[in-house]
Amino acid sequence: MHKKQQHIVDIYGKYPETLDEVAESVIAGLNETNETVGFAWSVGFDPKARFTYEARHGGCTHKKVNGEYPSTLPGMYGRVWYRYKERDRGQGMTRGFPPTLTYTGSGGSGAYDGIWHNICSAVYRTMTRKADSRRAHGFTNVYKYPEPQCYSLDYRFFLADFPAVAELIIGQWEAHNLAEDQAETWAKIQGKRWYDRKKFRYVHNFEWEDPTVKAADAAFLKEYEANLKEGDEPFSEKIGIHMPA
Repeated sequence: MHKKQQHIVDIYGKYPETLDEVAESVIAGLNETNETVGFAWSVGFDPKARFTYEARHGGCTHKKVNGEYPSTLPGMYGRVWYRYKERDRGQGMTRGFPPTLTYTGSGGSGAYDGIWHNICSAVYRTMTRKADSRRAHGFTNVYKYPEPQCYSLDYRFFLADFPAVAELIIGQWEAHNLAEDQAETWAKIQGKRWYDRKKFRYVHNFEWEDPTVKAADAAFLKEYEANLKEGDEPFSEKIGIHMPA
């Protein structure tokens, strides 16, 4: 077992066998760097998930294929959202990911249309505004809810690093391709000039929130909405609010 895989066992108690368990092991890894109070992802199977710089130095993905390091491998690719209890103080907001054999890309701090979109929007709207230093959308400056420390980035990990998950997904992918090959062959036998192959789709969504923080968010949002003034909008409907530094 690779040392990073052993590290996952040490912090999580076992090696992940399902995508839910992979997510839970990532939370355990993030907790080593900063207390994590929320985590979510939306990832889909990508037969050619591309490496990032850090991914090249991962676990099984570090192995050569036919004498060379590959530029892609079957994996899961999508978006990750996570929330720390306190602001990350100069240690790197993504430093907890590589030891879990999962890797981030572009992104940054903010709601990014994730599950904390509403709470980030509400807190942002209660901050002091230069145009009206006494009132900010229904609240005075003395009412301060802790600023949510939310982050979101492109995200990927490779199935070679998680054999049990790979067995499940790769098996379905290969079965799908075989069925499509057979359907395409039958179409040609019938004299059809074109067969529209169906693309294999496998999407996994995961959400977890600390119950205490979730309840506090709900209470704040309830009071925020109760104090809205006429003409104020409860939340931004189209874009996530990027919290100021």
